[in-house]
Amino acid sequence: MPDRDCFAEKAEWDKLDPAQRAEVRMRTICSSRPSCVFCGISAAHMLGLPIPYRALSRLHYCIPGDDHSRQLICGVQHTMGKVDSVIVRGVRTTTLEQTVADCLCHLDFASGLAVADSYLRMTGETISQLLARLEKYSRHRGIKQARFVAQFADPRSESWGESIARATFIELGYQIPDLQVEIPNLVEWGRVYRVDYLWKLPRGKLVAGEFDGKEKYEAPEMTQGRTALEVMSDERVRESRISAAGVTVMRMNFRDVLDLDKMDRVLSLYGVPRSSVDYGDRFDYRPRTADRRDDLR
Repeated sequence: MPDRDCFAEKAEWDKLDPAQRAEVRMRTICSSRPSCVFCGISAAHMLGLPIPYRALSRLHYCIPGDDHSRQLICGVQHTMGKVDSVIVRGVRTTTLEQTVADCLCHLDFASGLAVADSYLRMTGETISQLLARLEKYSRHRGIKQARFVAQFADPRSESWGESIARATFIELGYQIPDLQVEIPNLVEWGRVYRVDYLWKLPRGKLVAGEFDGKEKYEAPEMTQGRTALEVMSDERVRESRISAAGVTVMRMNFRDVLDLDKMDRVLSLYGVPRSSVDYGDRFDYRPRTADRRDDLR
């Protein structure tokens, strides 16, 4: 019984991943409550924005009324303004614009940045345009946080993991790297390698940051028919070629990124410069415990 008065065959349910389970639950709720509009992180998932799997266990939706709507999160009602909706794969959700605004107002900095990056990548809009759209929600709780997150958005970030990693660099007070920079292949002339992050250090030294997510070794569109071992072998050759161009390669995985103390030591070891801007207490500095790491997975 995934939800109250909702039932599923256990064998079939067990075959679904968290994202598929969330979508099935949303369709079921929509069939029994046609006026229901999913919002927040639930709407974000349906609209193709990056949301951690763990967060999808909590469905966010509202029941529109004449003058206001009530948003239901884990059984708790929250008053919302009037909402516009769209239908995505049979599920009614808030519009992309409102969904992004809601997420940026309520998610932590790292998760919000991933949503903002994805939104710019999907729409082709600029940061200025995103900030202008947020002004429509200027009376919403958390709008200052939303504006703060939006100013760091960058559509060149190609995945949720890369966005989370960049958020960590910013939270720790390091210089924001350039993204998706091309490095010449000195062995095969005319070809280049693209690195996830690039920092330019004093005296011309270059440090490239490479984020290793699971999809690099598992997703068919990334492996292109190669085995995980072949992908790893190709990565070693690629790294050696980048090093030959005078660029120091700093590799990181998701466990590194979620451990703030460890990531701080790594960035410092490689000489990544500190940012000249102090953002004070604008970030959520709660320790990234096991539960906190699960929230971001």
